[in-house]
Amino acid sequence: MDNILQLNGIDKRYDGIHALKSIDLKFKSGEIHSIIGENGAGKSTLGKIIYGIVNPDKGRIIYSEKEITKNNPVIAQKLGISMVTQELDLFPNLTLSENIAINNFSLNEKFIVNKKLLSAFYKNYIKKVGLNLPGDIKLGDLSVGELQLISIARALSFKHKLIIMDEPTSALTEESSEIVYNIVRELRKKNIAVIYISHNINEVLALSDQVTVLRDGKTVGTVPVQNLNRNELIKMMAGTSEINKNKQKMINLSEDLLEMQKLKTDKLHSINLKLKRGEILGIAGLVGSGRAELGNTLFGLKKILSGKFLINNKPVIIRNPRDAIKNGIMLLPEDRKKSGLFFSMSIKENTSLSILEKVFRLGFIDNKDELNKVRSMNDRVLLRYNSVDDSVDLLSGGNQQKVLLSKCLMSDPKILFLNNPTRGIDIKSKSEIYGLIHSLSKQGTGIILISSEIEELIDNCHRIIVMNKGIQSDEYQYGQFSNQKILHSATMA
Repeated sequence: MDNILQLNGIDKRYDGIHALKSIDLKFKSGEIHSIIGENGAGKSTLGKIIYGIVNPDKGRIIYSEKEITKNNPVIAQKLGISMVTQELDLFPNLTLSENIAINNFSLNEKFIVNKKLLSAFYKNYIKKVGLNLPGDIKLGDLSVGELQLISIARALSFKHKLIIMDEPTSALTEESSEIVYNIVRELRKKNIAVIYISHNINEVLALSDQVTVLRDGKTVGTVPVQNLNRNELIKMMAGTSEINKNKQKMINLSEDLLEMQKLKTDKLHSINLKLKRGEILGIAGLVGSGRAELGNTLFGLKKILSGKFLINNKPVIIRNPRDAIKNGIMLLPEDRKKSGLFFSMSIKENTSLSILEKVFRLGFIDNKDELNKVRSMNDRVLLRYNSVDDSVDLLSGGNQQKVLLSKCLMSDPKILFLNNPTRGIDIKSKSEIYGLIHSLSKQGTGIILISSEIEELIDNCHRIIVMNKGIQSDEYQYGQFSNQKILHSATMA
């Protein structure tokens, strides 16, 4: 196999953060080369530099034996490089077929005005990622998991020689992830180079030919996958093979905190659900099963057609997020970019958004009080940052997720709905967030946890409900959990 891409001395700083430190790497055609490391290690920055989203401060990029002296995504695409970004770069106000076609150099321009040919073009790639959606659907109406698959379909449609995939399965169920793995293996057979950026140790070991570990912006090493095992990879990533794993313990849960009675929306059908005080209740299901709809309805983002909520056995009306917060409910959304954080604002501004009324004094924000509350919460979630005045978009994906968690916890919720809270987070940061979830549970907070990773639910929940096509398919008590049972309940027709 020949080298298709070579990086020499790549260096990058962001306002005092040394993101990449003299990176030297080679990538071969027909090879799956994974980049793994903790959040903040520099993985995404490296991918963005290759694709031209970010320019390096120093170093050379050599592609097909020619140096790229000027780069941006349009140039990269013309050269034969495509990328599936972690923060999905799709157009929510455009249709599915338009998103596949826009700026697509592999699509003849006349196809754009020929709806029949355009339809045939988009359907071919959507089918490859396991979706069956109409071409005229607006992307703003789809789930994060569906958007992630569409982003992969778009990258495939470019027919390029090198594809960068940044956390491509982070919002996907195990079934959808397997589709992506098969796609990546097919790309290898076609002699296409795949740079696979991931925090997921199991998928990296199962999928890769070569594995490069980054830590603190430096290359720890590049190793053939057959020479690695899980413990060795963890040690390379974190400097230690010991990662604390929080597991739930069965406790006496008797006091009802939340109840949904015959709840119905346009996507949910007669949901009857109870949450105990201090319980961690897991919600499993495929993309589109109604998992996210459940949280959006509880938080007042979706209209209830019938049914009611009870909190502490008393009926409550939730028409909007303000009503939800007043009743002690907080939602951590699945997509931090679309509906969670303001990326142009600072850590402090994002974190304090949910408690601004508590830090107002005579019509002005008490900056000292705000700063103390923000720092205290950021310390609690183990956020890694230079200054609370830093922009959120300078943080790694894992630390952005911790800012979002800080924002949710600032209002001291009694009921916390977490939609894939560890999406795109490395194993160490996951362990820290699990520890926080269990700490909140012990303090009496009721937690509803959605996860696309069944093992995450099994390890952390007291009870698991499976959603399937908007209904409660099955319920499993502590001690009854199994991957096979839950997957069967989620996929049965």
